[in-house]
Amino acid sequence: MLRKLGTAAILVAGLFFLLLALGQNLQLLAARELVAAGTRAEATVTAMGAPRRSTAYRYTYSYRVGGTEHVRADRSIPYGQRESLKPGTKIEVWYDPKRPEVATSAAELAEHESVPNRLFLPLIGAVLLGWGLARILRRPTAPGSRGSR
Repeated sequence: MLRKLGTAAILVAGLFFLLLALGQNLQLLAARELVAAGTRAEATVTAMGAPRRSTAYRYTYSYRVGGTEHVRADRSIPYGQRESLKPGTKIEVWYDPKRPEVATSAAELAEHESVPNRLFLPLIGAVLLGWGLARILRRPTAPGSRGSR
């Protein structure tokens, strides 16, 4: 019974990681769509930083559409761009004309496109699912026989 519960937990964890990967892929597709079909605007980086105990770098920027200023806070950026994006830096963003509060920048798109971000979650999910399926397909050995746990 304990083996079945362990196998179920492994399978659920694998599915969870695959769902996270799907969400990340949907974010990438939305960012690509904004860059392709959105309206261009100039934004200003207003803050930079890394959350405590994290290797992620984040920034905040603001841009104007009409008479309204929009702020995109705590946006993830690639490690390599952390030096070039300082407060006060002007950057290009693309926003949805129907919902101007929805925007993306080239740095955000680069973060979504990075190989580690594209591969980590699907790989972990596939490994966990494979492990769970292997546990289902492999019959446990009899207690006391060679190779038992």
